[in-house]
Amino acid sequence: MLIALIIVSIILLLISYKYYEINKSTQETLLLLDQKQKDVDALKQEIESFDFENQTVNMALSIIQKNEMLEKIRRKITKYSSQYEFQSCTRELIELDLLVFETLQLDKDRDTLKLFIEKSNRDFYSKLNSKFPNLTNNEQRLCTLLRLNLSSKEIANIQNITEKSVEMNRYRLRKKIQIPSSESLTEYIKSI
Repeated sequence: MLIALIIVSIILLLISYKYYEINKSTQETLLLLDQKQKDVDALKQEIESFDFENQTVNMALSIIQKNEMLEKIRRKITKYSSQYEFQSCTRELIELDLLVFETLQLDKDRDTLKLFIEKSNRDFYSKLNSKFPNLTNNEQRLCTLLRLNLSSKEIANIQNITEKSVEMNRYRLRKKIQIPSSESLTEYIKSI
């Protein structure tokens, strides 16, 4: 009877040990799966963020190219209107110049780009606001465009201001957020 009790006890110990090992293995597998899912979610978010940034840069470059082309057309119109003395031709060229100028002034593309940038950079805006709560909307927009690695010329074209104005805005922003002149403003903004 004692031998049977010892054998039953050993069998119960083996069964409970096996159950413990299986349970432990299941828990480890579940933790591993949970970690893998978190990694996949983080990777998806990173891909979406990269895609938004790519689309934003492409949209900005499209606006820049369009504006540069319109500026070239305006210069040619001005050149031809000063060369020819024909009354009707000059009038037509002036009307065409005015049309191109009005097209350059349209803010529809800029508004679309602004909305797209704001949508794709919500996390960046919240970090920027928490770190520098006193930035104006224009300064925040400049930070976003700098984060996209756009040059001063490209930013000027998008915002329809002069390149000198962009440089002055960059200088003021640098002073406001207290970045030393030895450090790149663009790289600092990217690190936020």
